[in-house]
Amino acid sequence: MLRKIGAIALGNVAVLVNAAAALGALLVVGAVEGGLWVMIAAGVAVLALLRPVGAVRRALRRPDATPRPSRFGLGSFAVSRSLGAVLVAVTNPDALGFVVAGALVLGVLAETVLGRAEAAWEPAAANAPWAALARTPRTVHLVAPGSVLAMVVALVLAALGTSMVPALGLMSLALAALVGAGVWALLARRDRLQAEQGLRGGLEEYAPRFVLYWEAGLETTYQISMWLPYLEQIGEPFVVVLRHPRNLEAVAALTDRPVVVVRAMDGLDDVLVPSLTTAFYVNNSIRNCHFVRFTELTHVQLNHGDSDKAPSFNPVMRMYDLNFVAGQAAVDRYAANGVTTREDFFRIVGRPQVADVAPAAARPADAPLTVLYAPTWAGFMADSNYSSLLQGPDIVRELLRRGTTVVFRPHPHAWRSRSLAAACREIEQLLATDAAATCRAHLFGEVAAQQMSVVDCFNAADAMVSDVSSVVPDFLFSGKPFALVAVGTTTEDFVAANPVAEGAYVIDEELTGLGAALDDLLGPDPLRTDRLRLRTAYLGDVERDDYVGLFLDAAREVVRRER
Repeated sequence: MLRKIGAIALGNVAVLVNAAAALGALLVVGAVEGGLWVMIAAGVAVLALLRPVGAVRRALRRPDATPRPSRFGLGSFAVSRSLGAVLVAVTNPDALGFVVAGALVLGVLAETVLGRAEAAWEPAAANAPWAALARTPRTVHLVAPGSVLAMVVALVLAALGTSMVPALGLMSLALAALVGAGVWALLARRDRLQAEQGLRGGLEEYAPRFVLYWEAGLETTYQISMWLPYLEQIGEPFVVVLRHPRNLEAVAALTDRPVVVVRAMDGLDDVLVPSLTTAFYVNNSIRNCHFVRFTELTHVQLNHGDSDKAPSFNPVMRMYDLNFVAGQAAVDRYAANGVTTREDFFRIVGRPQVADVAPAAARPADAPLTVLYAPTWAGFMADSNYSSLLQGPDIVRELLRRGTTVVFRPHPHAWRSRSLAAACREIEQLLATDAAATCRAHLFGEVAAQQMSVVDCFNAADAMVSDVSSVVPDFLFSGKPFALVAVGTTTEDFVAANPVAEGAYVIDEELTGLGAALDDLLGPDPLRTDRLRLRTAYLGDVERDDYVGLFLDAAREVVRRER
């Protein structure tokens, strides 16, 4: 956590220094001019410090998230700086004072206009030598700090009653840097247009057979990383199409195939080169419909996991031509929930990601056990909230009381919720305290969430406690026992709505049955035979070594057909 806060703090040094300097200068003016200006200075200070304080708060709420420092960019603190310009004019009401104040306001306005051109500096592609990258203007990083420095100097000079010429000189330099950044912006705009115009020709020369189309937020690369290794094994050229540059760096690090960013909907027309036959999707982003409109392609939904959750039988799925699913359970789920589909809509392709899941090993009766607690998050909608994290601290306490070693890996989006994040922190504190007292090697935090994969967590555990999520069918392949928490419903209705629970030790939401469920989970395990039956239903009747081949055969059949 301290390292996370340190990263945030270092990233906000420029913001904090400039805000503190502005505050100091304003307080000087307030001391000279009277109480009203002190009040204005205090208000400006609050506005100036909102951004860095907000960044630190986000780091505290989501310690597992990647630190994203605030950027001291064009137009930053426009309100504070405009008020500063007014203070300069009020405290130095002569011609030079008004010129400096006007220059300060002009700088803020010009930065705001120039900031709108920043999209031209976003990279258009990666891993693609045929797509030029827009040049990044170096001077732009100096514009805003230079303007703020000029404002601070002007305020200090006004407070001291000395000449404003030094402030005017600094502001002139800042405006010159702004002009330079504007020239760079024009050049960047030209490069950007050339890159976009070269996209069509570059793709035609590269001749991809399929597209992996992806639109998602930050910290969601697990959706795409689980499929890229297998798509690369298809043996055909392909391109990854993103809709926002925020994902470019992370995705480019996962593959050596071309990755392009197409922000505008009409820009997708350039992607539709004659060699393309297929588009793969790994989620149900609302922007997927922007590409599904190309009816000459075969559109295949891969999903980023299979579970009994409501999103896994969403009627929206029917907009795709094919739905690649792991086993018959995914097919039956649609009919069981009244969602009709075409007879040729599904392809059962197994789940290649489980090929590395280690099978359950024989364990001595008195051996200490390791239990994975892998809760999901609350989802975007009320009907997709299956998370047991609010009960998580009590579950973990009982696991610790029984002497188990715990692997804690929550869904990465759990940190987006204040209440779920608080539960995560409480669990991590429980594990840290117990580890210090017992020397048990609990796995949690960065180790379990980032250094280890989900499969690594499976393989490190003898059993699992979870809720309704895609980790459950994947864990099912191991043959190891698992328990599920029935959130928002009775245990009877839970089993009826979630067939995978037939092989689970179900725990009611109030945890009254927690002890009995853990007795079976950690003891005789009477549901082992049921889990083997469910494994076939959810993951297909496939041998471990055949999972990858089954998916590749199905994918190649689609990709290699004529458009």
